[in-house]
Amino acid sequence: MDKANTNKVNLHIIESACVLKGRQMALAIRIIYQSIYERKKLMATVFRPQRGNLAEAMAEVAAFDSEKEMLAYVKKSWSAKYPEAKFMVKIRAQNDERTGWEQTRYVCMTDNGIDAPYRIPQVVGMCDSDTFKELPKEEALAQVKSMMEKLCEEQGKDA
Repeated sequence: MDKANTNKVNLHIIESACVLKGRQMALAIRIIYQSIYERKKLMATVFRPQRGNLAEAMAEVAAFDSEKEMLAYVKKSWSAKYPEAKFMVKIRAQNDERTGWEQTRYVCMTDNGIDAPYRIPQVVGMCDSDTFKELPKEEALAQVKSMMEKLCEEQGKDA
């Protein structure tokens, strides 16, 4: 079931739940919760670290089930140098034609835990949750790698 139809079903269940009581209400709430949970399971977030060039960054691309999981990975990867660092995903999105990611956003370190918080957050990588939102993380990662192979072939380069 696609997202639009799922939303219509959920709205109908919510409207119906207004007249339900007891067990029927609990069942309606459970159906809504399961629908939301199933949608969230299929929301892959892809991440590439900031590197000297795109090929180096894409060689390290990773996929996650959520932005929260991705931020935990980023924090862990920086923990040796900055154990108290704080990270965030910036809201500003842009289309990155080089990667095919529709809504590329910055992943930034906002505070390294040693100096005062940064006035301008430092970019440590890029992510996208929108381009691959209908895919599990394994398929999203495979699609990213396939897109990069095609791009490299078009440019006559190897990744």
